[in-house]
Amino acid sequence: YKALNNIDLAEELYLKINKIDSSYIQAIYNYGNLKKQINDFKSAIKLYEEALKINNKHTTILFNLASAYQSIGDFKKSKEYVSQILKINPEDASAHKLMSSLTVYKENDNHLKEMENLIKNKKITNEQKIDLSFSLGKAYEDIGNFKESFNYLKQGNILKKGNTNYNIKDEKNLFKNIKKIFNEINLKDIKESSKNPQ
Repeated sequence: YKALNNIDLAEELYLKINKIDSSYIQAIYNYGNLKKQINDFKSAIKLYEEALKINNKHTTILFNLASAYQSIGDFKKSKEYVSQILKINPEDASAHKLMSSLTVYKENDNHLKEMENLIKNKKITNEQKIDLSFSLGKAYEDIGNFKESFNYLKQGNILKKGNTNYNIKDEKNLFKNIKKIFNEINLKDIKESSKNPQ
């Protein structure tokens, strides 16, 4: 129901599930996501914290909790949860990206060094490299090393472009076809037929 944007029905369903099994972590977590989706961050935080009582090492819940705290401006709390994620999984590039958005970097910052080492890891995916490239670009911008910042941002954009299947020729053909269809439509006939419905 959440996917269909029937928020009230989805909420009703989550509440029913919670009455049946109050320890069903997936339902609590998804109910938190629903609250986050409608910008009720305080309720989302309560639900994520409830879910963490069941499994305090669930990195997806920790990430959403950190993100919710960031949304309400509690950056200190957000950083605490991101740090927990990175202790559990030091290669979580999304967590590094979130941490970079919460950090104003200075020379020789430990997190900057961690990201530098991680991006050299040949086992990480392109998606991880993209997140790390943009994070490193932001970090180097913070410390005033604009050349290095530009290099990482450029690398991130190249990798991101490689992940998309966007083709400008397809877009041009689509608009060409739309224009052709509208040019073939006789608008005068449509106006006349709307004035004289049968």
